[in-house]
Amino acid sequence: MTDMKINASDKEVRKFGIMFSIICLGIAGYSYYKSGTVWPWFLGGSALFALGGLALRAALRPVYIGWMKFAFVLGWVNTRLILGIFFYAILTPIGVIMRTFGWDPLTRKIDRQAPTYWITRKAEAYDPKRHERLF
Repeated sequence: MTDMKINASDKEVRKFGIMFSIICLGIAGYSYYKSGTVWPWFLGGSALFALGGLALRAALRPVYIGWMKFAFVLGWVNTRLILGIFFYAILTPIGVIMRTFGWDPLTRKIDRQAPTYWITRKAEAYDPKRHERLF
């Protein structure tokens, strides 16, 4: 893995504390909405993260650094796993099927007898509306 450089500045730790406080508060609110009871650990976690993010950033900094290391490892694994599955489960079979049936959508085959590879298009009248919404 590459060298991890974690920015553990006060601003980043504060954002981390506030974000996790909001997440814990949201989970507590959702549990109250669904079941009528609040999970006290999420309210306590929300309070601790808010306190750590706003006032005790030095105490929250090791948690932030540990979380970011976990996030880097998870990102590294997920990137390779997801991209590997996508390549071998989707792109490889499509490529094999295209080669089997001789389909070449980019017209990459070299035709030595062709005078040019220029593709002539039908001339259309200029309409500025065509250029306003390209997608």
